[in-house]
Amino acid sequence: SGRVCAELFMSPINLLKVRLQHDVKLKRLPVPAAMLQLARAEGALSLWRGLPPRLMWATPLSAATFTYYQAAKKVSAGADSGGGVGRDKKIVLAGPVMLAASVAIRTPFDIVEQRLQLERPTVAVTAATLEAEGGPASQAALAPQQQPSAFWRSLTVLNRIWATEGAPGLWRGYSAALLGVGSFVIGYFLVYESVRKLLRHTPLADYETITHILAGGIGGGATAAAATPFDTIKVRMQTRIYATAEVPNPSMLVVARSTVREAGWRVLYRGMLARVASNAPSGAIMFTTYEVGHRAIERRLNARAGAA
Repeated sequence: SGRVCAELFMSPINLLKVRLQHDVKLKRLPVPAAMLQLARAEGALSLWRGLPPRLMWATPLSAATFTYYQAAKKVSAGADSGGGVGRDKKIVLAGPVMLAASVAIRTPFDIVEQRLQLERPTVAVTAATLEAEGGPASQAALAPQQQPSAFWRSLTVLNRIWATEGAPGLWRGYSAALLGVGSFVIGYFLVYESVRKLLRHTPLADYETITHILAGGIGGGATAAAATPFDTIKVRMQTRIYATAEVPNPSMLVVARSTVREAGWRVLYRGMLARVASNAPSGAIMFTTYEVGHRAIERRLNARAGAA
């Protein structure tokens, strides 16, 4: 539930970030001004255009990530849930494999999300246009066509990519995604735990929810900023900026060099403010929801164990 709440908040800002990283000539605006401009030009609901494919992977993947996080905390504290060699130790040792597999699962949905986010709304046909072309300006001609559901559109785009580009098209940008997600996840939990330890020595230590909010927000914002270059390269790989008929899937190094050659090294941090603006609050939401929910479940399980 924490991840769903976070994604609802992040989706519009993520759309803005993808467009900035895709088109280096697009004018930068403050995040609120850019969001307002997009809402006016394309409609408010279009800001969540990329949400359905993200929800397809984000929720189950978040559950797996926090399972690993909880196991790592127990192992580092010298505790273990037991079970043979130690269930939590096995989970921690399997972490790199879990990360690689999770990025492989999310990559096709990332590509679908970006295709949807880069779409421009269809321009409506007006009566004046129809009359100028000699057509009837009737209500039937002007009636808007029913649009398929967002999830159905996502599956349609996924099927189209598979049919036209095959497996390389669905897993384009995997290398940059793995480096970006890996550095983000590791940094995220390290910063979160470090900030929590610092806050324990302040007057805020008595307000556990506030410490989760601050630690999660700082962790999300700081690591999002640090991992921005990988994210920019990933987006430009997946949106086929430098793809040609001869080289349909240029490598991460080729895309990075071409991007820097085209617009300078600063462009690798394009969209950083949008990433911080989305990941800092979403980190606060996600960690607070997780910690509160986790404590509530543990209390209930302990109560049942005591009653038994």
